[in-house]
Amino acid sequence: MALLLKPLCLIVLLLALTGCTITTDQEALEPVDDSNEASYDARSGTVTEDGACLQYQNLEGNETLYVLKSNHTYTIDVQQRTQEGELGVVLIDSFGRVQVLRERNLIECLHGDYVIKVFGNGGSGTVSISLESRDLAIANG
Repeated sequence: MALLLKPLCLIVLLLALTGCTITTDQEALEPVDDSNEASYDARSGTVTEDGACLQYQNLEGNETLYVLKSNHTYTIDVQQRTQEGELGVVLIDSFGRVQVLRERNLIECLHGDYVIKVFGNGGSGTVSISLESRDLAIANG
C-alpha cells in the first residue's frame, strides 16, 4: 500500500501543476530560493525568471520568491487556490509598505528593490505568478 501512495501522489501533483502557465523573458528579475522564513509540510513546483508555479501544504510564515529591481515596470499576474488556512502573495516596496497581490497588478519600481513573497498561516493550495517587465522611460526636459 505504501509503495502505491508515492506514485499516486506524484501523479496527482503533476496533474495539478499542468494548469500553471508562465510567460515572457525577464532581464531585471532575481528569482530567490529563500525558504529560511517559512516552514511547510510539503512544497513543490518551480520558480523561474518569468514566474512561479508552486503548491504548498501547511505553509507557515513567508517565503521570498523575487527581488524586483528599480527603474522597471512590472505586470504581475497572480492566481491562487487556497484549500485550507491562509495563503497569499504580497509585494513589499523599498519603504517596507506591504501590498497584497491579486489577479493582475501593474507595479512601477521607482526606488530600491521590491520583494515578492508568498505567505501562509496553515496555508495549503497552489500559487501561480506570471511576470513581465519593461524599462521605465525617463523623460529628459
